[in-house]
Amino acid sequence: MPYQDPESIINLYNKIAKELSKTYDGISVKIEILKIQNSVYIPEDSAMVKRFSETLSSMNKKSVLTGLNIFGDAAHVIPRTGVPFIIYGPGEYSSAVNEKVSLKSVISVANVLVKYIRTHDANF
Repeated sequence: MPYQDPESIINLYNKIAKELSKTYDGISVKIEILKIQNSVYIPEDSAMVKRFSETLSSMNKKSVLTGLNIFGDAAHVIPRTGVPFIIYGPGEYSSAVNEKVSLKSVISVANVLVKYIRTHDANF
């Protein structure tokens, strides 16, 4: 989760595991860390998010801020570069067996991105 430190989560799990082992005879809880990857996020009040939301509003499109439970390129690139980012694109059922993208949604997203780029302010 954004703003959460992986170590604090591991410590909480270890505490719970210890309590379970003490409470229930014969129970043994082992936690194995396969990979630690910090979450990536951009503050909702950042200039980029505000401007992107304004772009959507100016095109009569709803702006909904949400998080994604995915592990993609951003998880590798953002922590190393600190580059601000927004994930926005066409398609339904992202990263699922039934993922699909209509041409109409590709064109709609392209129009939003073009308008966003055209209204670029070097000071953001």
